[in-house]
Amino acid sequence: DGVDDYVDLGNPANLQLTGAMTLSYWFKGQPTTTGHYAGIDKLGNASNRGAALDLRKGTGIYFFIAPTSSSLAEIHTTDTTPLTDGNWHHVMAVYIPSTSMKIYLDGSEVASKTSGVPSAQYNAGSSPWSIGKRSAHSNFMNGNIDEVSIFSSALNVSDLWDGSTKPTDLTSLSPLGWYRMGDGDTFPTLTDNGSGGNNGTMTNMVSGDIVTDVP
Repeated sequence: DGVDDYVDLGNPANLQLTGAMTLSYWFKGQPTTTGHYAGIDKLGNASNRGAALDLRKGTGIYFFIAPTSSSLAEIHTTDTTPLTDGNWHHVMAVYIPSTSMKIYLDGSEVASKTSGVPSAQYNAGSSPWSIGKRSAHSNFMNGNIDEVSIFSSALNVSDLWDGSTKPTDLTSLSPLGWYRMGDGDTFPTLTDNGSGGNNGTMTNMVSGDIVTDVP
């Protein structure tokens, strides 16, 4: 609702990633307040940074990797139309240590970095993963998020986008975290369909916040 709703994934050991990563989800909407971030987020505070693939109202889509506890490497887009057009979009970010950081939107590369790429991620041991919220701040998504996935490897865009404008079945890819966001779930628990076994908790929500508007 853009006010206080989010999904809390906690900070389990198998989601404290330090190497290659792929983050992916479908979205419709953006944070409530200009300049605020929300998406799949483990940014933490200024002394306990993590990683995130966020939508930023008024600016675009941002991908962060923290090389140290207090620093961030980032790339971002500048087109805000996908955040405001009222349509479902697929966003994906890939981090390859010392090599590249990339963002893909609806199957196309829209931002990249190949120099100054961190050699490893900082293990932000006290920052939780959040869906729909910046983990250490009151920044909330005003809209819908679906099919969130976390991989501890670098995937190709064709693995997650087949051109059909519909989510693909990720079963054969063995995601570490895969949240279908309501498919067969019972409030307030969102089942982790990935290998990690880290269920999410719908926070500040009601059962009706699992809606049938899907990509």
